[in-house]
Amino acid sequence: KLYINPAALPEMFHKLASFKEVYINTDVNALRALVNVLFSKKSYNVSRFYSRDFEKELIALLQANEFDIIQMEGLHICLYIPIIRKYSKAKIALRAHNLEYVIWERLAETERNPIKRFYLDILAKRLVNFEIKAVKAVDFIVPMTEVDAETFREMAEETSLFVSPI
Repeated sequence: KLYINPAALPEMFHKLASFKEVYINTDVNALRALVNVLFSKKSYNVSRFYSRDFEKELIALLQANEFDIIQMEGLHICLYIPIIRKYSKAKIALRAHNLEYVIWERLAETERNPIKRFYLDILAKRLVNFEIKAVKAVDFIVPMTEVDAETFREMAEETSLFVSPI
């Protein structure tokens, strides 16, 4: 979600992993948001993180390597679960930083402008649908709090879960 220059990372990170960067413009675009709400049922919060270039790099990485576990940091990367399943036999873990839809529900509930509240409510509903599908599609969920874990257990009863605070 936020750009980090790999060269600026401490040396320790370069010893542990290799990095490939793909730029994705995730800025909110009013016109795209409007088109999304009118002509799509997908979550704009998530769909703006899709990149064909990233997908190509991910496929190349999965074809060149064999992984036991692929850990996704946050909900937005769950867009790529079908690609991971197609090109890898790895188990998929979702490191859930929070329940994304809850944040948007709260924003909608506290918004005073009725038009904005209506729009935020649409975003929250689409996001909860995506989040439910995502947690059911992964093999493990690793939330940061027991409070979030309870909701994840309700969303995906069959999915393994381990709470791991920061």
